[in-house]
Amino acid sequence: MTIIEYFNGSFAYPVQDSVIEVALGNRDVSTGLDSYDVSINMKELVFADVLMTFVNSPSFEKTKTVANDFSTEVAGFSITGAERKEFRRIAQTIYHKYEDTDKYDLPLTAINI
Repeated sequence: MTIIEYFNGSFAYPVQDSVIEVALGNRDVSTGLDSYDVSINMKELVFADVLMTFVNSPSFEKTKTVANDFSTEVAGFSITGAERKEFRRIAQTIYHKYEDTDKYDLPLTAINI
């Protein structure tokens, strides 16, 4: 099973291959690798990156357009505010676990100037 197939099976929401490919590429992981050749920590970090894509992406609702003899439907999904908050919490937990300081929210500290 390729790493792309692995991640396609990891989410309940539809994820375009391009989203997974970008997350893998940002972490220097080849998209053609077998999933067994990618470490658990790298899989978790890519998983967190894809979750953050959900957090920052708009939701897509199912729509139907009818004009004259033409009809089209676009299926989609909706992510609630509570789900976005939970996805962010999970991603931040993973980033902290692996000390990925470029990704997680660092606490604000006051500096006396």
